[in-house]
Formats: sequence, structure tokens, C-alpha cells
Amino acid sequence: PAGSGRAGGVCSESVEAVRSQISFCRDVVRYRACVPAHQPPWDHWNATRKDELLSRLFKDMIELRLAGEMNNTPYEYVEPRLLANPPCFAALRNALCWYNFPKCDDFNRSLPLCHSSCEHYYTACRFQANGTDGLHDACRAAHVAKKGLFGAERPSPDHLLAEDSAMCASTQEEAEAILLQPVDERPWILTPGGLTLLVVAALLMLALAYWLLVPVGLQAYVHWALARCFRAPLQFWQSLPIIKGNNILRAFAVFFLILLIVGVWRRIQVGLGYEHSSVTGDASEAEGNWYQPPSSIHKLDTLVPLTNRQLRQLIGSCTCTGAAARLGPSHIVVMSLGLLLLPPLRLAEPPR
Repeated sequence: PAGSGRAGGVCSESVEAVRSQISFCRDVVRYRACVPAHQPPWDHWNATRKDELLSRLFKDMIELRLAGEMNNTPYEYVEPRLLANPPCFAALRNALCWYNFPKCDDFNRSLPLCHSSCEHYYTACRFQANGTDGLHDACRAAHVAKKGLFGAERPSPDHLLAEDSAMCASTQEEAEAILLQPVDERPWILTPGGLTLLVVAALLMLALAYWLLVPVGLQAYVHWALARCFRAPLQFWQSLPIIKGNNILRAFAVFFLILLIVGVWRRIQVGLGYEHSSVTGDASEAEGNWYQPPSSIHKLDTLVPLTNRQLRQLIGSCTCTGAAARLGPSHIVVMSLGLLLLPPLRLAEPPR
């Protein structure tokens, strides 16, 4: 990581050079990154192996945290932060990747994590901000110097945050080309407003053509037929025989008993059969008529795409690595493996 003082990494030649080697962090590493250098004693340690290690560490941490958030023990209450909170998953994954694959500036120096990324993580994971300025104390320089990043309790030279204060000359043009508010380039008629107006106009034209072209006698017959169709359900209900309350209760009891028997029978089977194959559409996840769930939910909950604002800061910044969904106090991104566990989890630092 940036600031570690160890010459164990090199800057990739291009963005695709590093993205082609990683999968877990691929979506959020949109820059030339500092990756493990080739060192003869450790020939197999490269960007791919580091990415795989981060994926395993992230998975283990998420599963441990979720197990704690279920609060199945009376001895310690764990504040739910990941449960039903995909933005927290994404913020944590993003910060972890940005910390371990720091961005390289125009002079091939690796950049520390952005302060806004730290703030965004704590906001996304529902931590309470300081009421004075709306920022989180854990992201302040004094706290990081004393406790380390994300409460790792192990401060070190690479545990530091920086502000996004300048753009790299090499990526400024690309970053400025990203619009903060995407422009809808579709023809106006294909927008929701245009389609609504088109449908209303078509209905008015049909009504006008019906009134002008259909004979009066035929119109009267159509009106009578439509009125009869609308009244049919009410007439059917009124024609039903009166049923006593006891008979209705007996019918409900029989229906409930049937559902209970069917439910018990299905419960004692080896598995539950489903008509569909899989939620992701991947046929390899299903065998016959038995649904096989995805191997890890943490991969699904991190599929939160970066916003244009995040991409602009991530690509353009020449002082720090990372991006926040929005600018200003109390908006932040994640970074480490240290924040979410019952006792604070230590920052993930794979071998260099």
C-alpha cells in the first residue's frame, strides 16, 4: 500500500494491464495501479494472486460479521451494519481494493486512500457521524495516527488518508469528459413523457374514429355488451347460495389441513424442487430441477456500479486513491478489512 516504505510494487503500464489480471477488484480499479513486482524468491506472487487473496479475506470477514449480526448469543449485541445493506458491502469492497491496489500518479508514485472514501464507508455502514461537522471521528488524521485506519489498532506509515485536491495531467481530459449528470441521448418521443403523450394521443384518435365512423345502432349494442360484461361478476356473486358461517369455517379448516399436509410432505423431502433454474440465469448453477444457490452472497451484494461522480474522482485524482458517491461531509467510501468485525478487524495487508 501507499506510504508503506517498502519497494515491493511497480506501477502498471496501462489500466487494462492490471484489470486483465484481476477479477475481484476489476470493477473498481479504473486506473494505473501499483501491483506486486516480480521477485525471484516469490515468482507466483503477482496481481492475480493478491486479488484472489483479497477475495478470500473479504468473503471470510463478511461471513464472520454476518454470523455475529444474527445475534444468536445473549452475551454480546452486535450492531447490524451489513444485513440488508448492499451499499455497505460495496463500500467495504471498494476501499479494500483501493487500499491494496493504490493508484499511481504521473510520476509513478502510489497514492494513499482518499479521506472521502473513509467517510463514505462509515456513512454507508450506518455509523454515527460527529454532530458538530457531520464527519466521522475515525477518519480524522489524529485518530488514524493513533488507532490506524478503520480501527485496526495498528497504526503504520501506510495508514493515512489524503484529500482529493488535484488532477493528474495524464487523466484530466478523460476525467473531465465524464458528465456528472448523464445526458439522455434518446429521441424525445422515446422518453417516458414522450411515450405517455403518444399513448394518450393514440387513445384519443381511436375514440374520435369510433364516434365518427361506427353507426349509432352498433354503438348502442357495444355499450350494452360492455355494461353486461362489467355487471357479470356482481350478478354471479348475487346468484350464489347463502352459506352459513359454520360451513365457511369448516371449508377453511379443510383447506388449512391440506396445505399443512403438503407443506410437511415437502419439508421431509431431500430438497426443494423449483421450476426455475437460477436467479442469475446461469444454467450451470442448476442440476435438473434442483436449484443451486450462488456460492457466496457477498459477490452479489457488491455489484453496485460506480457513479459518474465516483468515476470522475477515481480516474482524475492525483493526490489520493478512491472516490465517494457524493462530495461534502458525511459521504464516504470504504477501504479495509478492519471495520466490521466484533472486535475491530485488522487491516488486510497481503504479502507484498
